[in-house]
Amino acid sequence: VTATLPPLNQAAAFLCPVPGAPPPPAMSDKKKELFHSLLAKAKAAGVRLPDSKASVAQVIGQQLEASRSASDSNEIDVDAALAGLVEKFGATAPKEEEDSGEDEPPKKKKAKGKVVELDDSGEEEGSEEEEEEVGKKRKKAAKPKEAKPKAAKPKAKEDENPLVYACEENVPFITALKELSDLEYKMGDRFKATAYKKAIPTLAALPYKLKDGKKIAKDKGVPGVGKGIGDKIDQWNATGKIEALERHRNNV
Repeated sequence: VTATLPPLNQAAAFLCPVPGAPPPPAMSDKKKELFHSLLAKAKAAGVRLPDSKASVAQVIGQQLEASRSASDSNEIDVDAALAGLVEKFGATAPKEEEDSGEDEPPKKKKAKGKVVELDDSGEEEGSEEEEEEVGKKRKKAAKPKEAKPKAAKPKAKEDENPLVYACEENVPFITALKELSDLEYKMGDRFKATAYKKAIPTLAALPYKLKDGKKIAKDKGVPGVGKGIGDKIDQWNATGKIEALERHRNNV
């Protein structure tokens, strides 16, 4: 904003006359307009002006004088004058409007053909039943899904791979030896239980009747059958029983 004016050396005296002083010469309307324009802009920009009106008027007048164009002394740049005030006195951010303290009525918005009231946070304000329903839905959504237990794999049955007996006459002894293996396992002697269990398929595959246990135990072609099992073969052939099996049966 620029204007062409004569010097403003009497601006302060015009706006704030000193008591007892002679009245200043009349100030033109253009001078007043420039003066009040710069004053209003300074206040809007938060310029830290002096407290007294006389000092303010003096400062405004001096700044307008200092902002005269160098090429034309009668031309004044109000924006340049404002910049000079800010540089000289500093400025603060404009104050925000103070809260009147009165509660504003709840805002309303339209939703699907009806008016919905909003609370202070801007969220929809519903009835207690609606809020309760929403709460239930949120809890249901937040609840983690229970993991379904995995189906246990069926245990392999012992008879899935049944023994094939090359000689049917050996079935009673091998059945008794299998029972002894199971009892030894239950009694805690896993070493013997495993040894008997490994020997059973070998004995079942023999194409002849188990007559001489000592001979079979020494036969390298019959793996897994040692002196202990050989003695049990001889016990079976002599008595129809296995001593260790009878002892475990009685203990159980």
